[in-house]
Amino acid sequence: MFYGVEQVMAILHTGENNAYKIIRKLREELEAKGYFAPPAGRIQKTYFCERFNLNLKECETFLQKGAA
Repeated sequence: MFYGVEQVMAILHTGENNAYKIIRKLREELEAKGYFAPPAGRIQKTYFCERFNLNLKECETFLQKGAA
């Protein structure tokens, strides 16, 4: 349902600070569109993948590769 900072770091191969900035920006976008923002430090999986032009299956594949 949501990705946290650890998942964003793994998918985008970025550091913790940058992952938090990305999540914050995406949450602000959702609020600007009139949607309720997810809990702090989290972002909806579908919105995250959509914004980075990935499908949900690709995002999950990145996470599985990172865990291996």
